[in-house]
Order: sequence, then structure tokens, then C-alpha cells
Amino acid sequence: MTRLEDMSNEIFFEIFDYLHALDIFMAFSSLNQRISMILSSIPLRVVVSSFHSYHQLKILSSYLIDHEHQVTSLSLQNYVRDFSSVISFLFTRHTFENLELCAFYSYRSSLRLQNVIQQLQSLSKLRSFRLIAAHCIEFRKTEKQYLSQTILTHKSSSLRSIELSYYFNHSHLTTTVTCNWILTSLTLTFYDLPCKLSIYCILPVLHTYRALRRLRVNISIITRLGVQHS
Repeated sequence: MTRLEDMSNEIFFEIFDYLHALDIFMAFSSLNQRISMILSSIPLRVVVSSFHSYHQLKILSSYLIDHEHQVTSLSLQNYVRDFSSVISFLFTRHTFENLELCAFYSYRSSLRLQNVIQQLQSLSKLRSFRLIAAHCIEFRKTEKQYLSQTILTHKSSSLRSIELSYYFNHSHLTTTVTCNWILTSLTLTFYDLPCKLSIYCILPVLHTYRALRRLRVNISIITRLGVQHS
């Protein structure tokens, strides 16, 4: 019978490739020196969903103290069962210097990203960024503006895909000249009063991002009946 210790390193690498960071740490951490060495050399995918708890979030954070430089992918719901500031919690405690794929989701509660955006500016390996936020959440206009400007003018030579699905007019696109010219995929939601917004809001996008292969635009206007989408 083959024992766990008899398996080659390559098989462990294959197994860990299917698991999220918290699962790996909970199941394999501190087993033996060999496993610990393997854990210190693999890329990590961090996933936090609404099914997790604050206790699990703290456990994950404690393991990341020695492994944050290995994190290449983040997928974070901003709330778990008993806590509602997951994104800020992790970015306050950790520096994800080798992050390549980053996705944030917020469908309830408030969203605070000031410290997160400051970190995003320095991520030179970032390839993809996504933020999906519901209209009903509390998300400051100043932070929406800061995030939009930071991501859409990001200097990373690796960044190819951006999705900003939150309610904002992205008005800086009409004046910005230092955009990321090499984006190949872009999703934006434009949101404002009818007198300030029309289908022509996408023209600056088309003029600026010449390398785009995929463009998705959602235009939402404020009316007396609520928000209308097109």
C-alpha cells in the first residue's frame, strides 16, 4: 500500500493545484518537514466566500504571514457569515507582491478600499482585475473615482483584463492620457443622470484602448422610476 510519504513531489504539486490556500494549510500544514518545504514553494490561490467564517479568515491570515509572497490569485467576497470587511482585513495585514489575478465581490454591507487601492498601484505582476459591487451597498464616490483612475491607468505591463462592474460615470476617461494601452479585455458600467450620460460615453474608451479584443459596456441611467439599464 502506498503511503502519503511515498508520493513524489510532482504528485503533491498536482494535488495542491486543485486546492485553495485555506484547504491546503488546514490539511497539510505541519505534517512534516518535507511537506512544509513543498508548501513554501507553490503558488497559492486564496478564495474567501460567504460560506466562510471570521474564525476561518483569521486562521487563513495567520498562515499567510509566512506565505503571502506566494499568493498569485485572490477571489474575495467582502463578507463572510459573521464579518463584513474581508477585503480590507486581508490587505491591511498582508502585501500580495506577486498577485496576478484579483477578483472582489460585494453584494451587501459597505465597501472600503482606500488601503487596498494603494496596494494595487504597486502590483507589477497584476494580469487581471475584477470588482463586482451591487448598487445597494455603501461605496464612497471618492473611492469609486480613485479605484477607476488607479486601475484604468495602471502601469503594469502584464495587465490585460479589467472589469469594473459598479455604478460610476468614469468621467476621467475623457481627459486621461496616461491609460493602459495594452488592455485586451474591458468591462465597464457607466451610471449617471440622463443629461450626463449617453451611448457616446464609450467613445473615449474606443479611442484610448486600441488593443481591445473584448469590450462590454453597461449603461445605467437614473430616472424617476429608478435605474434603467441598456
